[in-house]
Amino acid sequence: MKECNFEKGIMYLFFGYILFDLSSSDQVGGDNKFDLMISNLTFMDIKTSLKFKLGDITIHIHHWLICMVFGIIFYYLEQYELMYISFGGIVQGITRYNDWKYIIY
Repeated sequence: MKECNFEKGIMYLFFGYILFDLSSSDQVGGDNKFDLMISNLTFMDIKTSLKFKLGDITIHIHHWLICMVFGIIFYYLEQYELMYISFGGIVQGITRYNDWKYIIY
């Protein structure tokens, strides 16, 4: 069984926070920097945001939810570095945006 080093985990959590902060939008509802980079490289309008319209309802699967799912998967796969990076994405998504708790609009 692979051992989980707490100090190293904190470093990876911080790295995950920075990674998600550098690639996410500066404001609620804005374009992701990651999307802009991919669009500039491929000259295609690619959106990675998971927003779905169902009539008058919009469902937004925030990146912090996706990170939570992957964090759990990485835990069971004993990929602790990736788990902590995912946790950094959770912390970034919850602390940076005030709409983090709204999934259905």
